[in-house]
Amino acid sequence: MKNPLTPVIAVFYLLLVGAALVWAYFLTDFRLRFLHGEDPALWLRHGAMGLACGILVIVLTKLATDNFNWAKGLENEFRDILGPFDPPEILFLALASGFAEEIFFRGVMQEVIGLTAASLIFGLLHVGPTLRYLPWTIYAIGAGFLLGLLYERAGLFPVILAHSLVNFVSLTRINRRRRQEMFLE
Repeated sequence: MKNPLTPVIAVFYLLLVGAALVWAYFLTDFRLRFLHGEDPALWLRHGAMGLACGILVIVLTKLATDNFNWAKGLENEFRDILGPFDPPEILFLALASGFAEEIFFRGVMQEVIGLTAASLIFGLLHVGPTLRYLPWTIYAIGAGFLLGLLYERAGLFPVILAHSLVNFVSLTRINRRRRQEMFLE
């Protein structure tokens, strides 16, 4: 791993999963719902739903960055903040963030405080240091609602799949733009 942020991010997500598990431990009769039902065909359908939700968010993100200056600016900001990652780091970070955030926000928080509150908190925690990040926060609230609805319908597995896919594509895109700009300089 070459990006110095990777270990810090890994520890953060490990702590987030730990917090979710401790919170869940103190809830009466609570168990994480990874899948609804035991039918393998249902698992495939729910996995496809997760992929479809992830692709929807990816397409909307691409449309925004191709057509709106605020979205292009945010992508540039994230590229500068996050720095370069190698492909194994991108995969690790996408899976870790999708797993940890969905266990915490959908698997535990949404079960306790409901879809609306969990989606708002999810989005509000995706806030940046300036008002320029406000569209990202609003976008994250919308994504939180989408993922929350998917969770209620299909459980954690498809939500983790969707979130991880979105983060993998986003990190790959940011990293690719960084390499292209370095090549042009």
